[in-house]
Amino acid sequence: MPSQNIPSLRLSNQHISAPIHSNANTLLKHMGAMQAQDFRSMMWAIGLRLHDTKLSEVEKAYNSGTILRTHVMRPTWHIVARENLSWLLDLTAAQVLSQTKGRLRDLELTPRLLKKCHSIIEKEMDGANHLTREEISLVLTKSKLSLISQQLSHILMDAELHKLICSGRLKNNKISYALFDERVAKQTKLTHEEALAKLARIYFASHGPALIEDFQWWSGLSLGKAKLAVAAIEKDFSTLIVDDKKFYFFEEASCRQPEINAHYLLPAYDEFVISYKDRSGMFKDHTYAKAISNNGVFRPVIVNGEGRIIGIWSQTTRGNQRFLGFQFFENETLKVSRTLEKEMMRYSDFSNIQTTVKK
Repeated sequence: MPSQNIPSLRLSNQHISAPIHSNANTLLKHMGAMQAQDFRSMMWAIGLRLHDTKLSEVEKAYNSGTILRTHVMRPTWHIVARENLSWLLDLTAAQVLSQTKGRLRDLELTPRLLKKCHSIIEKEMDGANHLTREEISLVLTKSKLSLISQQLSHILMDAELHKLICSGRLKNNKISYALFDERVAKQTKLTHEEALAKLARIYFASHGPALIEDFQWWSGLSLGKAKLAVAAIEKDFSTLIVDDKKFYFFEEASCRQPEINAHYLLPAYDEFVISYKDRSGMFKDHTYAKAISNNGVFRPVIVNGEGRIIGIWSQTTRGNQRFLGFQFFENETLKVSRTLEKEMMRYSDFSNIQTTVKK
């Protein structure tokens, strides 16, 4: 397998160029976890990887709790299949909590205060009473706990990492929280070693070809644990050495041919870009900063069939109309315009919003 095929194989294994699933739950089982700090971007990240799926169908899966959004790997939100959430938290929460200790201390969120807040939240949410962030703030205020915005954010994240809460259903198009035990059924526990191996297997099957360092970045595990995880599963994977770097991938993926003339509209913070520490194969050197800012903002990107990022895009919405703007890193061709028009129509069908090019 030539090294230049790595980005196109990632497109296929992430089910961008080769969707095989028709629902969000089975896709998330394959992907393991997808970064999801922006809710609407998250929905399209799922939708573009599925066969002929509508936004309403993904929202239905979210509202029913078959897919759940919570803090689980690294200090950010991810969307996961319900079946994977409990063991993932068992594996990764301690690492994330250790990273947030200093910030909790700076915000004067003591263990005693956090425990009090958790107790109030748990009591108020009991009985499938899903609450928005604003409603939780009001509940805490009524209990004579006046909190600043950043304190509340970290109280909620801490509650997620301790398996107290996770995402609830949308309430008037607002994000809500629900009790973890009411959304996630009791599951068989995995040993630490089993969980490490399972996460590594999922990652390299869905994100490969990739490096151990990519897996470590994505999972938030220590490099030592990442190496242990890969050692447990590497006999089942093939490897490719490029510039003294070892990439892991499934052998059957190597025969897939890229759709050279295809183009894809990926949302901000999409897994195709953010889930690798080494992103050199996706960019030409002078284009990296145009898609990823110095302070870590990942913009929506245009990707060609070879897995190369060739531009960025933006959108504005007025009423039931959406307008897309494209900025290419190099000269746009008519062929690119035509394939992007097809992708734009797919985005329009998914969200049920008429979509045209910004003039």
